[in-house]
Amino acid sequence: MSQVPPDDGWGQWPPPAQPERRFAKGAVAGGVLLGIVGTIGLPLLGAVVPVIGPLLFLGLLLGVLVTGIVLAASPGPPVRRGLGLGLVIGWGVTLIVAAGLCVAILSSLG
Repeated sequence: MSQVPPDDGWGQWPPPAQPERRFAKGAVAGGVLLGIVGTIGLPLLGAVVPVIGPLLFLGLLLGVLVTGIVLAASPGPPVRRGLGLGLVIGWGVTLIVAAGLCVAILSSLG
C-alpha cells in the first residue's frame, strides 16, 4: 500500500492570472516601419511644394511624433497603443540615423 501525503492546501489554488498586454507586438513593429517611412516621406512631400514647403515640412515632421504620442497615451486597445509607440520609436530612430549620416558626411568633407 502506498501512502498519500496529506494535502497542505497549496494544490487547490489556480495559477495567477496573466496581466493584460499594454501594447501589441505586431502593431509596435508596424508602427516603427510606418514611423520611419512617415518621418522621411511626408516631409519630403512638403519639401517639393514650393509655396508652403517649410511650414508643411515642419508640420509633417512633428505630426508623426504628435500622432504617435496621442495614440500611445490614449486609452484603448493594445493595437492602437502599440501603433502609437511604434510611430514614436520609428521617428526617433530615423532622426538618430539622419544625424549620424550628417556627421559622417560633414567629417568626410573636412
